[in-house]
Amino acid sequence: MSIESYFIPVNISIFELNVKKSIFIAKAQFVDNTLIVRDIIKQEKQAHKGYTHVVHGFRIGKPNSETCGMSDDGEPSHTAGKPVLNIIQKSNVSNVIITVVRYFGGIKLGTGGLVRAYTDSAKGCFEKLVLREIKDIEKYTVYCDYSFYDSIKKTLENFNADIIEEIFTDKVEIKFNIDLIKSENIKKALIEISNDNIIFLKTQKCIL
Repeated sequence: MSIESYFIPVNISIFELNVKKSIFIAKAQFVDNTLIVRDIIKQEKQAHKGYTHVVHGFRIGKPNSETCGMSDDGEPSHTAGKPVLNIIQKSNVSNVIITVVRYFGGIKLGTGGLVRAYTDSAKGCFEKLVLREIKDIEKYTVYCDYSFYDSIKKTLENFNADIIEEIFTDKVEIKFNIDLIKSENIKKALIEISNDNIIFLKTQKCIL
């Protein structure tokens, strides 16, 4: 499946949950490489003296080609890190890490209780994240005769292209941005309506 865009966090969010005297402190924040993941976990352990566990889950890179990781940090297998990572993987958010610090309150929660506690903690901080949309964009310049201008502009609008500039000389020059996933289809459409009397120049590819 192709991904038109995804989101990254632009803030740090914190959420605290109390379950049968155990305290869970979840934090979600931006991360873009695994070295920083290790630094963040180290910082959380240093900041929370007396913690019992520091669980985490992360995803880095574009969805469908990402790097993911998690740790139960001593909790029973799949009761902590996996629920945290699941919250991330159910979203279209990447370059994010969620850490959950647990202070044990003396009452065992059982495997089901742990899964619920870590899920609710991760979800609580995840929902407070401020996000920025990331898109793969290609920039094009199109040259055409005036006779094709109206139909070309309408086609660009139908594809939700972002028209940057129009220059009118002996021909019409239209500069626009288009989502990468739509670029091939819009080229085919413009060639068809202009009977191949059109010149394309791809100026660059970028991420917005």
